[in-house]
Order: sequence, then structure tokens, then C-alpha cells
Amino acid sequence: MSQMKLNLSVKNLDQEVNYIKPHKEINLNEQVKNQSFLIKTIEKEVKSLSKKKQKVLLTIAKATLTASISSLILVNPVFAATPLAVPVATGSAIMPTDIMKIGMYLIGICATVSTILAMILMQLAGGYRMLRKSKEATLWMNDILKGYAVTIIAPILIMTIAFLAYLLFGDSNYFIKPF
Repeated sequence: MSQMKLNLSVKNLDQEVNYIKPHKEINLNEQVKNQSFLIKTIEKEVKSLSKKKQKVLLTIAKATLTASISSLILVNPVFAATPLAVPVATGSAIMPTDIMKIGMYLIGICATVSTILAMILMQLAGGYRMLRKSKEATLWMNDILKGYAVTIIAPILIMTIAFLAYLLFGDSNYFIKPF
């Protein structure tokens, strides 16, 4: 295995800055050995935990993985160039149009999923009715229809409330104008 060394040094030292080690030599082979040692000890520590704590760590890891993957999928390169918070004094909108596009995309996905789910559940409720469980099937169908109505009407209702708030408070200096 070849020896790898990295020399770090500051080009122009500033007299007012108190440097800890302005010229430092790093041996990369030792860094790799230390990392593998840490990975082995972390693995042993996790395996020695109780089943309950392992389960908690697993759910945390799954949630972190899901959030990071979804952020990688949904992130648009425009976010890197556009600041999300623009001062209100400039008069420009705080939310870029890309955030609205992503929101509309997610609303469309939710509406599609709820439509498909409502169809499947209504068919299952019909099958339940065929098994002479009409009282439970009727209650189930009512709940399915009410839930589906909420998922379809919710975006329209929320946008209406937001637009009314914009009309009422849009002239105020402290109000953020999203439209």
C-alpha cells in the first residue's frame, strides 16, 4: 500500500488571526485506519443495545433516509441560486415560483392517490355488503365518501382562505404577499 500524505498550509498569514496549526501534515493512511476502527465500534455498540433501543434507532434511520431521499428528489437546482427569504422592503415575493410548482405537484399526487384509494375501498365495501354486512358496509362507504370529499376540497378551501387573508391584510407592511 502506498503512503499518502497531505500538506496543508496557509498562503498569506494574517497577523491579527490566531492560527492553531497553520502548517499541518496529515497522514491519510492513519485517517482510514481510524475510520474503520470507529465503524467497528459503532457496529458493536448498536448490536449490544436492547431490542427496543435498536428498533428506535432503526425507525430514526428510516425516517432520516426517507427525508433525505425525498429532499434529493424534490430539490430543484433553482433553489441554489434563489434566496428563499427576500426582505419585505424590496417588495418582491418571498416564495419563488418553484416552491409553488412543487406544492401543486404534491397536491396532484395526493389527489390521485386518494382517488385510487377511494375506488379500491368502495369496491371492498361493496364486497362486504355482498357478505350480508350491510350496516357496516354502509358506515364504511359513508366514511370513505366523506374522507374523499375532504381530500378533494381541502386544497380549494385552503387556497380560498389564503386568498381572503391576502385581500384583507395585503396592504399591511408586516404581511407577506405570497400571490
